[in-house]
Amino acid sequence: MNSPTTFIHMFARSCEELAETHRAFADMSFTPHDFRRLVSA
Repeated sequence: MNSPTTFIHMFARSCEELAETHRAFADMSFTPHDFRRLVSA
């Protein structure tokens, strides 16, 4: 199992890649709290 920090960095990299074509993702950031909400949903 990966740590929440690992997933946060993975999401950040994905947002950076998406921001190249979708500007809404340019300033996205995730916190450990966001990660817990995503997993529990």
